[in-house]
Amino acid sequence: MDEALFLRFERLRLARTVFGPEIVDREVDTVCSLLRDWGYRMDMAGNRSVRTLIAHGMLLNRSPLLADMDAVLLERLRQAVRSTGRASGDLHPLQRALAALGRCEPPVARNETLLGELRAQRWTDVPAPWAEIARRRFDTSTLSRSVRMAYRQDLSRMGWLLAAEHPQITEPAQWNRATCAAWVATVDRMRIGDNVDRTATRGVFGDPMSPSAKDSALTATRAFFRDLQEWEWIPHRFSPGRALETPRIVRALLDPNPRVIADDVWAKLLSADISLASEALPTTSSGPRYPLKLSRAVALTWLFSGQRSDEIRRLRTGFVRWQHDGTVVSPDAVDVLARNAVCLLDVPPHKTGTSFTKPVAPYSGRPSRSGRPSARSNH
Repeated sequence: MDEALFLRFERLRLARTVFGPEIVDREVDTVCSLLRDWGYRMDMAGNRSVRTLIAHGMLLNRSPLLADMDAVLLERLRQAVRSTGRASGDLHPLQRALAALGRCEPPVARNETLLGELRAQRWTDVPAPWAEIARRRFDTSTLSRSVRMAYRQDLSRMGWLLAAEHPQITEPAQWNRATCAAWVATVDRMRIGDNVDRTATRGVFGDPMSPSAKDSALTATRAFFRDLQEWEWIPHRFSPGRALETPRIVRALLDPNPRVIADDVWAKLLSADISLASEALPTTSSGPRYPLKLSRAVALTWLFSGQRSDEIRRLRTGFVRWQHDGTVVSPDAVDVLARNAVCLLDVPPHKTGTSFTKPVAPYSGRPSRSGRPSARSNH
């Protein structure tokens, strides 16, 4: 049977037509009930996605019964989903449900799956001493597993570079400042797909790596050599922080790159703020969780100040100042404010940063009488 044929139909509707709605709905509800009991979000989107996947499995198996589903069917279903270019995330909960019904083995945790992929990389092309110390470091480090796996991917790149360009260097103890400089230059010129065995998004191979990806690769390298030196696995021949420092030209490109909000999106956000009512606020048994005026003030500040959520949380009463030609202006002086006075926002310090002041849109400091920006104002 050609599995691609199912891409042209609504699979749940087709399954109900072929096998009958009663038996299909009964079997599908069995799986969905299990997932709901386990805490899966079975809202409209999740419910539809899981139900469609189960129906796809029924059609592939030519049977609507969960009792006829097994590991072989799951593999066929996984291949069919991959052929569409879509994510196969719903296969994990489906396999969990079928395992609970005794039809297959439980799925391997996502982290374990990724770890298996990393272990299956072409480490045969990497010098054996390098691969061994990378494995020891992976098993010894107290970083989270996902971080260790990401670092190990970068170490495999380094091992392939050594094998290709520096065959005489087979272990970290042989690295010196010249080797570090060569690695930094390689990372700076690296392109997507270079020295990796895992696939990337279609159409991006050969593009330059982003500044954040370059910085991450060098950060992993610094952490690797710092750990080896502190654990006394290799001698101190150089300072990882200096020899493997991210180039200044790369660091300069790591600044935030905010997106421009489209006019239609901005109109929706502004409309939501203008129409904000107490009915839209979260409530408790004693009433609204937050006062309506406070919620409107926070929404107004979020829209017109351009501050992060943690910066908005630190704001206090009296954080707005007005200034005109270098002179402090009282917010009550409406006539002066109308003549292009500057609204300043004082953001308090936090544990790792100092306080700062920035000019913001005047709506943040002088809303209309209703507590909302004037409908005639232009952003």
